[in-house]
Amino acid sequence: MRIIHVINGLDPEAGGPATVAARLAAAQAGRGHEVAVLTTRRFRPFSEYRRDIGVVPGFDKVRVIEACGGRGGER
Repeated sequence: MRIIHVINGLDPEAGGPATVAARLAAAQAGRGHEVAVLTTRRFRPFSEYRRDIGVVPGFDKVRVIEACGGRGGER
């Protein structure tokens, strides 16, 4: 199954929804699904907290797409 989550940021400091979205996406990817997260960089650029979110087991299998006024990129 192909799944995409859309959230305004994945910064762990944002708490609740950001943390849940990262863990849910990682769990789904761990079950063999093709998972992507589309996010804006509302809080901080993904590169600044990639290390923090990288500790979520299985998150390395999740495709992260940053959409930020044409300046975003893909991880």
